[in-house]
Amino acid sequence: MSKSIVLTLAALALATQAGLTQAQYVGPSSNQQMSVKELLDTARDDAVVTLRGKLVKQLSDDTYLLEDGTGRVQVEIDRHLFPPNQPVDANTLVEVSGEFDKEVIGTSEVEVKALRILGAAK
Repeated sequence: MSKSIVLTLAALALATQAGLTQAQYVGPSSNQQMSVKELLDTARDDAVVTLRGKLVKQLSDDTYLLEDGTGRVQVEIDRHLFPPNQPVDANTLVEVSGEFDKEVIGTSEVEVKALRILGAAK
């Protein structure tokens, strides 16, 4: 290997370890923002979706009911996804992104991979 390639690889490794490199893709994605009604009426199983609404009720340790004005859907949110020191209640507007688990029999839900607090709902 040439000396410049070795130096470039070493610099890249150091930057990655220092957390200086980040993904910067800003183009279109397959993740669709939609309403709960659109989700329940049209989304396929395993679709990656984004919803905005309020967590109006906690159903179990990690299952909540999200409402957006068009309907309600269950969302499964692991505790570590909630931002620290930012309380969330039934008046807090949130954005959740995750995978839709569409059930033919039973209750469909979104397995949340990311949660962002948008602010107090108005």
